[in-house]
Amino acid sequence: MIEHVLSRQNIQMSAPIMSRFDLFFVLIDESNEIVDYAIARRILDTHRSHIEHSAPDTVYSRED
Repeated sequence: MIEHVLSRQNIQMSAPIMSRFDLFFVLIDESNEIVDYAIARRILDTHRSHIEHSAPDTVYSRED
């Protein structure tokens, strides 16, 4: 993404479509392989940890 271009050019929507929105938030992400890897690793580790520690599929009866 080029920072100095117009928002409409960056978003690549037609003017009639853009007019339907009140606000646009443009996020600029500078590519950093080390930081991106660390974030991805954290997300995957958190997801895997949640799956490993989730309750087993146990069917309980009314007596339990």
